[in-house]
Amino acid sequence: GVSLRLKFKTLDSRPTPRTGPAWAAVATALALDPEQAEIGPYSLTGCIVEGDRLGRRLGWPTVNLRPDGELLPLEGVYATQVGFLEGADAAGTLDSVTNVGRRPTVDGSRRRVVESHILDFDRDVYGARIELFFHQRLRDEMLFPSVSDLSAQIGRDAQASREYFALLRRSQGNTGPG
Repeated sequence: GVSLRLKFKTLDSRPTPRTGPAWAAVATALALDPEQAEIGPYSLTGCIVEGDRLGRRLGWPTVNLRPDGELLPLEGVYATQVGFLEGADAAGTLDSVTNVGRRPTVDGSRRRVVESHILDFDRDVYGARIELFFHQRLRDEMLFPSVSDLSAQIGRDAQASREYFALLRRSQGNTGPG
């Protein structure tokens, strides 16, 4: 099959309009399962920046991606993979779970954030450039009654992502990570 890589960049410094039927069609398409849609996973590239470290305090350290001006997928939680673009980790991808959204339980930020918990990984990688591959949308972003309820759901999301990649590897005849 043919692999299609979707990238959207603006030609000047003006923000890309994010309204209208064309925008809705693209946002809907990005929520599709890439394997069912017969396209490769959508990806974002950017730099890891410092966050407020709440994920670490909850036991779910995250990397916070500052995307290179690319179109963000629909708000929600995704099974993803992180590929480091430089350094010792550049050889492969690491399984992760990613939230794209406004963090309604924590601070209800007006700006959208992209934060990923890399499974079985806990290192300081601030400043690193990564490519984040979106494989499967797991659920909508939600408001939880408490931060402890949010933490429990992150655990379920991490497990769902782990199971997704294990199944994907088995279907491809590969049992190793990345």
